[in-house]
Amino acid sequence: THSKKNTGMTTAEALKRIIEMAKIAISAGKKVQVSVQSAFGCGFEGKISEDSVIGFTKEYLSAGINNISLADTAGHANPAQVERIFTAINELSDDVSLTAHFHNTYGMGMANCLTALHCGVKTIETAFGGLGGCPFTKQAAGNVCTEDFVQMLQKMGFRQDIDIDKIAAVARYASGFFVKELPGMVYKIGKIAY
Repeated sequence: THSKKNTGMTTAEALKRIIEMAKIAISAGKKVQVSVQSAFGCGFEGKISEDSVIGFTKEYLSAGINNISLADTAGHANPAQVERIFTAINELSDDVSLTAHFHNTYGMGMANCLTALHCGVKTIETAFGGLGGCPFTKQAAGNVCTEDFVQMLQKMGFRQDIDIDKIAAVARYASGFFVKELPGMVYKIGKIAY
């Protein structure tokens, strides 16, 4: 249902078209990332088979596409599920490069990001202020907040090179521009000072 609302195609039709486009871009020397949307649950169908998600990933890998994102479009993911799916995909290929994209619909986004990192995921997609949300899912909610996520990483000893204050300033500006409080925390209350 989400695929039909978002792209006008079934998942099988979308997969075929994505692979065709990705192969053209790769042959032109472009870096390509493909995605499995609603990989952890769907606002319309509910539970998504983990075997189905792994099957989509196998199709991408068989086509020579190894830069793959798993998107939690509806925000249904939980850390145990994240660990199972990313671990299973890592076992498919030594050459796969995984990205995680979590929405924070039910408040599990940060825990899912941390779990994905522990599973070897090198790229986590976030949004300043926690903005985002797919208009074609049943319950649109924001992405994991960039400055909140970066603060967690820095408190764990990673990515000291990122200036949280600059990201928080953008979130504050966006909040004022939209005249709306955003879901992020650091932009509102500041970062931990020590």
